[in-house]
Amino acid sequence: MKVYDEQGLSHALAQMRGGQAGGPSPQRKNLRSRLAIGGGLILIVILLWRSSCSCVSMMCSDEILQELPSPDGQRVARVSVHDCGALGDIARVVELVARRWLIPDSSKTVFVEAIRGEVPSGSGRRPEAGVAWRGTRDLIVYQHSETGIIRAESKALDVTVTYEKY
Repeated sequence: MKVYDEQGLSHALAQMRGGQAGGPSPQRKNLRSRLAIGGGLILIVILLWRSSCSCVSMMCSDEILQELPSPDGQRVARVSVHDCGALGDIARVVELVARRWLIPDSSKTVFVEAIRGEVPSGSGRRPEAGVAWRGTRDLIVYQHSETGIIRAESKALDVTVTYEKY
């Protein structure tokens, strides 16, 4: 039976594991590098998947068709089109904006109508804008009778909203 001192024991144990004294074995180093590479690949896959999910929203565009101030100038009715290209639907959006002095404007979406397939009026893929003020606190939104209404608020920002089909 051999008797080892502390340094000799460390060296003998390292040789039995197949490595050098004082450091991790080659198998353990290989395992660590494989885990690091695998974790890096998983991270890359997650980042690629995440970036591909936002590509659809990058292909969409918003175009303002009309901005109509109220008679007192304190509010604006903004009509815009949200268009996601040839493969997507388009939507006409009416937003009410309260203009404020010294503080940021506040806004509220009051009407969203989905237009599938053929655009009922307007040029190209742009539907005709349709809002009018009846007074300082009354807004009329003209909607096409053959479209799908997603949102239709009756009151927003102290303004009564009414709808008429064209």
